[in-house]
Amino acid sequence: MWIRNTEANHGNIFVNCTFLGQGENAVIARSPINNGRSYPYAEAVLIDCKIENIHPAGWGTI
Repeated sequence: MWIRNTEANHGNIFVNCTFLGQGENAVIARSPINNGRSYPYAEAVLIDCKIENIHPAGWGTI
């Protein structure tokens, strides 16, 4: 998932989902910096979701 929202917009919200990694180093998030452009308000919300076989790389602190 790659959410590039602005300060005025929120990102995606996932409810009761399961995210399954495809391999040992699977990630589901990317850096908020792309081709020199920064997206410091990048946001994705997971509510009551399961995350299996997903590497913690790509997740930042709040």
